[in-house]
Amino acid sequence: LRNNPAALSDNFSNFSYSYFILPANIQYGMIQTLKKMETFINVNKISLLSYGKILDGETNKTHSAFDLLLTMGYKFKFKHITSFGVSANYLMSSIANHHSNIICLNLGARSKTNNNRLGFGASLENFMITSNSFSSHNDVPPILFRSALYYQPLYFPGTIHFETKIFHHDKIKQYSIGIESKPINNITIRTGLGWNELNEIKELFDSILNNYSFGLGIDFNVIYLDIGFKNLNSSGYIIGISINKKINQK
Repeated sequence: LRNNPAALSDNFSNFSYSYFILPANIQYGMIQTLKKMETFINVNKISLLSYGKILDGETNKTHSAFDLLLTMGYKFKFKHITSFGVSANYLMSSIANHHSNIICLNLGARSKTNNNRLGFGASLENFMITSNSFSSHNDVPPILFRSALYYQPLYFPGTIHFETKIFHHDKIKQYSIGIESKPINNITIRTGLGWNELNEIKELFDSILNNYSFGLGIDFNVIYLDIGFKNLNSSGYIIGISINKKINQK
């Protein structure tokens, strides 16, 4: 539910928990429930990003800092080919005794063809409805436009994904490409590369080599385990684990 709400999985109702360790000992946790209805899908999510203790250089006191995100989303399917989604996000940021609040929307669409081997998607994200900052700087999530496609070649044991992100205010463009394969029925392997729009070819290759990721998914029938790693070059790396449990099994 972080990106395009129209790309939500609609295979079954589930409950999921995720935990990530980021550089500088920043930690992220998320709990999400997905309910598959007859004509739509409903998702509710709560996530917490903890920055740990922050030292005030003037008073020499330590304070806590965190971001709390509450999200509700819906996905609607039409004729098993096209889907539309919308999600509402409430973000509360807290540093010491200061708080800010933001409400924004994500809107998305997705379509697939060629026996589900080719798909396209697009979303407008972080479309701000209202905000209340704790300083004179109106620091809000950047509005971005995301487009993506996937293709499953006929004689290739995997799916190729390509994605573009365009940030509205500063016109920065980011790209990523990934491959998802299933060597056996209950194992999924993912790998990806990302880069920014750069003028120099050397900078492009350096950006690709310094922004790679790997993932491994294991399907235990009722429970799905996902483990991921992303390199951030000199900033460090991200390690994450997600547990997804099917519900309403008959």
